[in-house]
Amino acid sequence: MGELYIAAYGVATPAYLAKVAWQPENDVGRAYAEAVKRQEWPYDGGDDPSFFCAQYLPKRGGRLTWGICRPDVRNKLRPGDTVAFFGFRPRDGGLDYYFCGYGTVDKKVRQTDIWCEPKLAVYREYLNLLVHPDGAVFRWHEPHRNHRRKVHRDWLWRIANREGFRSKDFPLDLEVFKPGRTCLGSPSRLVKIAENYVVFRPESAKGHPDTYILRDPPLVARHENGWGRVEERWRQDQVAKKIQGLTVDLSRSPHRRLRTRNPTQPHRHIHIPRDAAEWRRRAYDTLQKAELQPRVAG
Repeated sequence: MGELYIAAYGVATPAYLAKVAWQPENDVGRAYAEAVKRQEWPYDGGDDPSFFCAQYLPKRGGRLTWGICRPDVRNKLRPGDTVAFFGFRPRDGGLDYYFCGYGTVDKKVRQTDIWCEPKLAVYREYLNLLVHPDGAVFRWHEPHRNHRRKVHRDWLWRIANREGFRSKDFPLDLEVFKPGRTCLGSPSRLVKIAENYVVFRPESAKGHPDTYILRDPPLVARHENGWGRVEERWRQDQVAKKIQGLTVDLSRSPHRRLRTRNPTQPHRHIHIPRDAAEWRRRAYDTLQKAELQPRVAG
């Protein structure tokens, strides 16, 4: 069956690339930077979820993945769960929200497995990684970022099995993970890597696809800086209303918007415990009737 989650992510802009001192190391990083500069699609900053890499490396078996952001959600996801993604793009005076599509979880792997298992080799070129092998150890490494700018200093906490640990057990100056040897916390415990690098089912345009990423994500809502901590306001066109009905309106909690009033976490995820397969059938029919085409041709 699976359950439904809704998550919002920050869309990359040329200003973002400058802020993180983006330094392309290969063709993937260079192509991503050019795509962001052209603003051709609402790609995530750092490509996590990996909408760009999934599109750039499909012939080698690359799929949509999620491996850095929102570990609280990634740790909970199970095969069969579906995540509906919204991207929020900064603009002068506020934020624009786009509905980008949905993905269904196929499997979850360890980031260290990516460097050890040949069948996962395609993901070694992805941008949403936090470690790189260095002999018998794994070193903190974020592809294409200038490490003078500490982006994810809590890198090990994001990919570790958290059972029995607290976030403060993981030093922010840690640079290396030693499998079978790295111990942290008080009392000291062995740290293991969690299976929380999410691999979604492949994109398809046939039948009722489990992963449906839109070719042209529609603008569905906006937030103005002058509104303070209030929620976004949804557009009143038919497409926006249908997507609102498919997503945030299904929540039974007081949190029924993409943006919250919490200044520390203004874009929390929404968990909707309902049959994800039934939701995908409804979502597919709704998107087709609204003529919102997938980026994978049929």
